[in-house]
Amino acid sequence: MDAVFKALADANRRKLLDGLHKSNGQTLSELCEYLDMTRQAVTKHLVLLEEAKLVVTVWRGREKLHYLNPVPLHEISERWVEIMQLLAPAPDNDDEIRRFQQQEVLGHGLSRHVEVFTQFAERLPVVLVQLVEQLSSALVSQCFEYCVQLA
Repeated sequence: MDAVFKALADANRRKLLDGLHKSNGQTLSELCEYLDMTRQAVTKHLVLLEEAKLVVTVWRGREKLHYLNPVPLHEISERWVEIMQLLAPAPDNDDEIRRFQQQEVLGHGLSRHVEVFTQFAERLPVVLVQLVEQLSSALVSQCFEYCVQLA
């Protein structure tokens, strides 16, 4: 999972993923059109994306085609989004909901998810302490009730 976050941390790699999202199964030459850099630099970015399993390749004759693999992002979503939804405040009104939906449609959702995850990461220690306190008090109450029943 660290490799996925490392891969997503760079704007150029996100541009490559956006390019694959628009048109999956592209060659290196086609992907170079999205970025103002050398083929070698794009290749280095693709290697990191492949190591993170965000991009998979298939050889078709002499062409190496690059495909977007959504599985690592889905795994992150399953692991973290539910927690973030519990911690992040829900949109207060219809305007905020529409703005969020428009961002998703326009493809700005990834940056929003990164922003929400960053906010979540900053709040995580406080939330964990609160959770442990709640669990501890609930456990003490249950133990007390059990002891009273035994007496």
